[in-house]
Amino acid sequence: QWYQRRVGDTTLLDQDTLAGPRGLCGVLFIQKIAGACAAQGHSLEAVYRVAQLVARNTGTAGVAVSPCVPPGKEPSFTLPPHTMEFGIGIHGEPGTLQCGSVDCASTVDKLFSYLCDERGLGLKAGDDVAVIVNNLGGTSELEMGVVCQEVMRWLQLHDITCYQLYAGVYMTSLGMHGISLSVVRLDSEGTLLELLKYPTSAPYWKSGCDQVKLPQILPHEPKVVKFTPSAGHSNVRISKILSSIYTDLLSKVGELDELDRKVGDGDCGSTVAGVVKELRSRTPGLEFSSFSRLLTQLSDIVEEFMGGTSGALYTIALTAAAGQAKLSGDLGCEDVTLEVLTSCLDSGLSAIVRYGKAREGDCTMLDVLYPVLRVMQLNASADM
Repeated sequence: QWYQRRVGDTTLLDQDTLAGPRGLCGVLFIQKIAGACAAQGHSLEAVYRVAQLVARNTGTAGVAVSPCVPPGKEPSFTLPPHTMEFGIGIHGEPGTLQCGSVDCASTVDKLFSYLCDERGLGLKAGDDVAVIVNNLGGTSELEMGVVCQEVMRWLQLHDITCYQLYAGVYMTSLGMHGISLSVVRLDSEGTLLELLKYPTSAPYWKSGCDQVKLPQILPHEPKVVKFTPSAGHSNVRISKILSSIYTDLLSKVGELDELDRKVGDGDCGSTVAGVVKELRSRTPGLEFSSFSRLLTQLSDIVEEFMGGTSGALYTIALTAAAGQAKLSGDLGCEDVTLEVLTSCLDSGLSAIVRYGKAREGDCTMLDVLYPVLRVMQLNASADM
């Protein structure tokens, strides 16, 4: 006696076509659950019934930004630059819809729209599910993490409980850069979930995460303390100086990124641009009547909005400089002399050396800043 169950879990093809729906990664839910049922000693008929139940309640939707390329052959289909294709198969079959590239949240929303369609899985609020976020072969771990986050965000927003989340390489299309979402609707008795979690020695079945929920994101409150801006000529003058610095830095974003690309990850200019734009928007609220408090505000903004090691080091330097400014008499910006400015820079660089452990000559920012400090020290007897 034998039973045959044809499986077609794709939700992006017309179910009435001659070829019918394809079997994609959702097949693994059927194999895992039916296999667990058999391993527990149930009859063949019982295994077949549970396989039928899973097949009726499983759907898959996929998307890719590059085609499958068989070894030594041409790509299985063509995809223009900055284009993504929904409904792709795992054997190089083209999809059903091409569109311009969109962000991850919009992509996930589009995939779920197919899974919610009554012609597909008919997913709806109140359902209990398990989900496989499947890497089609060429998607990075970083991208997979972002997709998983957006999947969980979508499920929570639509009142669907995910009892098991699986993510990784389960069913590939060689090196295709894309993902597929497979969803199985669980039964209210918990039988399918129990079978899904039943231990297996299959080497490439990765364990899932139980009842995943995104952490609560607390409302963001800016760390920077608001001060009443000082009035007068100094306010206008210092604002113009800062504005000139902002303009100069923003004009060199591409150049800084290109230089950083030769020695690092190529984001130095972009990182600087982010914090400069934030500084520019907050300049009217900066405290110009106290140089030490101005430096503290700048430190807070840099700490909050500038990422990477450089952000931490600039924060350390500005904090140390603010402390030195206070020791120098806590002058207003209009009264700061070159001597005070020099001592503040010296304190900031010393703090970078103390905490960062680098020295001049180690090919770091210090190789640029220390020559500036020496020139300022030579001219420290003159005012600003």
